Amino acid sequence: MSRQKFLHDIATKVTTSQLSLEVVMQKVASGMPLDSDDFESIQFAYEAVCESGQLIRKERDQKKEIGLAELPLLPTDKARKLLVVDDDPVIRRLLSQIFTNAGYTVFNAADGNAAIGIINKERVDVVLTDLRMPGGDGGQLAEQIRGMDHQPVLCLMSGDSNYLEFIQTRVQPDGVIPKPFSQQILVDEVYRAQVIKVQAA
Repeated sequence: MSRQKFLHDIATKVTTSQLSLEVVMQKVASGMPLDSDDFESIQFAYEAVCESGQLIRKERDQKKEIGLAELPLLPTDKARKLLVVDDDPVIRRLLSQIFTNAGYTVFNAADGNAAIGIINKERVDVVLTDLRMPGGDGGQLAEQIRGMDHQPVLCLMSGDSNYLEFIQTRVQPDGVIPKPFSQQILVDEVYRAQVIKVQAA
């Protein structure tokens, strides 16, 4: 299969999964219970993200100057509290499960305003935040975090490449994760950001 055909097929699958997730999110927002078809839609979306991430990972690996195999293990007492910030409840649930399985204690916030309270109370080690959110934008949250005495590892994720680049220049995040991404890319990039920050401390 040509690269162009591969990209077209993935784009089609991602678009279809996004439409399916919109229906699921509407049910969640209205308090309706999810059925087996809804969970199949979530699984379909997850698989689409993973498949698109395969190509992203392959190309990104060619550009990485530091491989994960060359990075030391984090001390067991370092960076185990992680805060996921995203206005999409389905995404929050998926990311929470991914990082719980990776050994983190995970907290959740639906926007930047809620996230600040959790950061102050729990003194989390890592903040993984989306950018475009109502009720407390992720870019504003990133700037607030950079003004705190307690400086968690800051990782930004977004499908808006222009806004992501703009915020990146303003706050100098520890990690940047463009959407869509695979589970492995996500965990690898967060871990990389943690290790580099620990080494620099």
